[in-house]
Amino acid sequence: MIDVKLNPHGDAAVYHQVPHGVLRTVLQPHTATSTQLSFRYDDIRLVCVLTLGSQAVTLTEQILNWLWDNFPNPQTDAATFSTNLYSYLQGDARKIEQADDSHSVVVAAVSRQADAGRIWLGWLGSSGARVLNLNREPLPIDKGLVAGEGWSPVHGVVPERARPHTEVLTINHMDRLLIFSNGLRPAIEELPYQGRATLQRIAESHAFSFPAALFDLQPYRVVPPPEALLLRYRWDAPHEATLYWTGSADATGYRVEQASVPSFEDAVILADLTDARQRIYRIQPPVDGEAYYRVIPVAEDLTGPPSPPVVVTPVPLVASVINTIEWLHDGGFHIQWSPVVQADRYELESSPDPDFDSPHTVIVYRGNEISYETEPDYPLGWYFRLRSVNTFFAPKSPSSWGPIRRAPTRLETPMFEQVSASKIIWGTVQGATRYQVRLVPPKGQTVVQTVDQPAYTPVKNQPMAYQVRALRGDEDEETASDWSKGVSLGGADISTQTTAKIPLLDNVRTAKTPVTGDDDDTVAAPIAKPSRAWRAVLITATLAVAGGLIVGLIGGPRLGIGLDPTPTPLSAVDKAATGTQLSVFVGNVTESARLNEEVKRVNAVATENANTIAGEATRNAALNTDLTNRQATVTGLNASLGTAEVVRADTQADLEVLQATATGESQFRSEEMVTATFGAIVLGTMENSLDLVAATATQSAENYAATQTAYEARSQALDAEVSTLEANLADYNQTIATLTAVQATAIVDVANLQATITTQLASMTTYQTQIDDLQDRIRVLVQRLSPFGG
Repeated sequence: MIDVKLNPHGDAAVYHQVPHGVLRTVLQPHTATSTQLSFRYDDIRLVCVLTLGSQAVTLTEQILNWLWDNFPNPQTDAATFSTNLYSYLQGDARKIEQADDSHSVVVAAVSRQADAGRIWLGWLGSSGARVLNLNREPLPIDKGLVAGEGWSPVHGVVPERARPHTEVLTINHMDRLLIFSNGLRPAIEELPYQGRATLQRIAESHAFSFPAALFDLQPYRVVPPPEALLLRYRWDAPHEATLYWTGSADATGYRVEQASVPSFEDAVILADLTDARQRIYRIQPPVDGEAYYRVIPVAEDLTGPPSPPVVVTPVPLVASVINTIEWLHDGGFHIQWSPVVQADRYELESSPDPDFDSPHTVIVYRGNEISYETEPDYPLGWYFRLRSVNTFFAPKSPSSWGPIRRAPTRLETPMFEQVSASKIIWGTVQGATRYQVRLVPPKGQTVVQTVDQPAYTPVKNQPMAYQVRALRGDEDEETASDWSKGVSLGGADISTQTTAKIPLLDNVRTAKTPVTGDDDDTVAAPIAKPSRAWRAVLITATLAVAGGLIVGLIGGPRLGIGLDPTPTPLSAVDKAATGTQLSVFVGNVTESARLNEEVKRVNAVATENANTIAGEATRNAALNTDLTNRQATVTGLNASLGTAEVVRADTQADLEVLQATATGESQFRSEEMVTATFGAIVLGTMENSLDLVAATATQSAENYAATQTAYEARSQALDAEVSTLEANLADYNQTIATLTAVQATAIVDVANLQATITTQLASMTTYQTQIDDLQDRIRVLVQRLSPFGG
C-alpha cells in the first residue's frame, strides 16, 4: 500500500507510474483557500480524495482512510455508493474541528478485480470530475449541483435535500479519468493533451482566485486472469515427447516449465509461447531421474493457475508386427515390419519350432531398421517373431513378442494377366528366376518349356491349353510353385477342363480353365478384362443363344424340336404359328418394358415432387422464423419508443427544475454579494471574501449556461432518436406484411404440390396393376407353351 499526499510547496505537475495506469497530478495552492489532493493504491485498488475548504487536509485524510477500509465490492451500484458516502459525511466525518464554512469533496475508487474493472466516482459541492470514452469524448456524467450544496462539520451535508452525486464506470470502456478543482475548469478541454511544462503554466495562470488541483489517470486495460488448463503428453519418438494441453479462456500465451520436484521450487522456463493458438511443445526428458512439467496460461501481464504437473514416463511398448516375408531374388528372405514410434531398437528372433522352444532358436537381428534380409541359404519354413525396445528410458523392459510369421517354403503360383492368341502374360513372382509353361493339346503329348520372362507366345493355329509355374532354379523342384489353372486357346477341349470362362482377346475362340490331375487345390488366376469390342461380341452371342432357346421352348413341343441339336424341318403352318407366337411374346415383352420405364418415370417425378415439398416446407419454416423474429423486433422497437418518450419527458422535467434552481441560486448569490459589499463598507476587512463570493457566483452562472446547453442538445438528440424509431417501426410493419403474403403463397404452393403427388401416386398404382396383369398373362402363356410346364 502506498500513500501519496501532494505537497503544495513541491513541483506543481508530477508523473506517477502506478499499477493502474499512467497518472499525472497537479497542486497549485491559493493563499486564501485551503485544498488537498491525496491518493492511496496497491496492485488491486486505488482511492483518491480531493477536498476544498478550511479543513481540507484533515478531511481528506479521514475520507481516504474510510474509503480504503470500506472499499466498494463488485456489486455496489451508484445509489448504494451515494448512500454509504452520505452516511459517513453525516456521521464520523463531523468529528473534526468545528469549522462552520462549506467544503466540497470529490472521491474516486478504482478496482481491477471486478469483471473488466470498476471506478466508483462521487462528488458533493463541486462537479470537478470528467471521464473520456475510448474515442476521447466526454461522458455525460455532470448532473449539476443543488443551490448552496456543500458540507461542514457543524451542519453536515447541506442543504437537507442534497445527496452525494455518484457514477459507476467500467475501466475498459474509458480512456481518461480527471478530477480537478474549479480553477482548472476553463482549460479542462486542453489538459489531457498537454505536456508537463505546459500543464504547470496552465495551473499557475488559473490559480489567481482558486487553487488548481488535478488528478489525471489514464488507466491500463483490465485483462481477466486466464482459466486453468489440463496438460497431457504423448511419445512421438524414442527420445522425444510432446506436451499438449487444453486451451485456456482469455489466455494470450503460455509458459512451459520443467522441474525436478513436484513443488517446482527449481522450475526452469522452457518456453514462453506468445501465440494462444500454439498448444503443443516438444521436449526431450532427461534419461536419468524424473522430470516434472507444467504449463501456465498468461494473459498480457497476468498469469492464471498452473496446470497439474505431469511426469513424462515411458509408455509400455507395443510389439511390432511383421508385415511380409518375401523371397529375395538371389536367395533368402526379405522381412519387413511396422515401426513403433517409442522404440529405437528391434529384436528379430527365428526358430524351426513355432513354440520357439528349439535349441536352434536365435535372435538374428538387433537394430533400428524396420526390415532385415537373411542369408541366401537360410532354411525354408522357419518361424519369425519380433519385439521392440527403448534403450533410452526402458532398456530392460522390452515389449512382448509380436505375432509369429513363417517363412515360405514354395514360390507363389503365377496368375495370368493377359491371354490372347498372340501373347500370354502372367504376373512376376517374387524370388522366381525361371518359369515353366506346360502345353496340353487336345490329343497328343504334353510339352513343358522353360522361359526367363513372365510371358509366352502361343502356338499359332493349333488348339492348346496352357499352364505355368515359377522356379528358383532349373532343377529346384522343392521350392517350385504349383501349376496355375489352365487357359485354352484355339478351341481346345480337354475332358478334365471345367467351363469357367476367362476373357477372350483377339481371335481367341474359347478360353477355359482346365482342372488337371496334378494340383487340384490351386486357386484360379485372375484374367485381364476384355476390350469393349469383345464385350459387344459376347453380348450379341448371348442374345442369339437366348433367342434360340426361346424359339426352342415355344416351337419344340409342337414341332418335335426340344433341346436336341439335331435339326428338324418345319412345315409352313408350323413356321407361321411359331412366328405369330414369337411376335405376341415379343410384343408382350416390349409392352412390359414400356410400362417399367413409365413406372421409373413416375417414381422420378414423385421423388422430385417430394424433394420440392421438403424444400418448400423448409423455406416456409424459415419464413415463419423470420416473421417471428421481426415481430419480436417490432415489439422491442415499440418498447424502446416508449422508453425514449419517458426519457424525453424526464429530461424536460429535469431542465425545468434546473432552471428554477439556477434562478434561486442567482438570487442567493446576489443577496450574498450585497451582504458582502455592505460588510466591506462598514467593516473594511472582508475584501478577500467578497472576491471569493463574486467568483463563485460567476462560476455558478457559467455552470448553469453550460448545463442548459447540454440538456437542450440532449433533448434534440432524443427527438431525433424517437423519429428514427418511428421510421424503423413503419419499415418493420411493411416487412411483416410482405412476409405474411409470401407465407400465404408458399402454403398454397405446398398444397398444390401435395395434390399433384397424390394424383401421380394413384397413376403409378394403376401402372403397377397393369404391369402385374401383363406379367400374369405372360406367365400363363409360357406355361401353356412350355413342354415342361413352366
